[in-house]
Amino acid sequence: MAFFEPLPTDRAELIKRIKKVSFTPTRFRRGYDERAVDDFLDAVIASFSHGRVPLPPAYIRDQVFAERRFAGGYSVEQVDDFRRVLADAVQQLQ
Repeated sequence: MAFFEPLPTDRAELIKRIKKVSFTPTRFRRGYDERAVDDFLDAVIASFSHGRVPLPPAYIRDQVFAERRFAGGYSVEQVDDFRRVLADAVQQLQ
């Protein structure tokens, strides 16, 4: 199931969309550790700064996050879908 539409391939617009993304919190079911996901997205944004080459699309797609059960987290399905569309956008930048 797709939760996110394709992202823009303009760096500035892509950064804005990454900063604005939100995921449904989970409760009483598995979810990705919120801090790990937020830190990862911050690292993706940082990879765009100062003219640096962004993180490779394969790295974005293959990123592994710790899962939390019953303690809350981000929707696994939404985070995975966002990583997919983000990797596709980064691929088009290269």
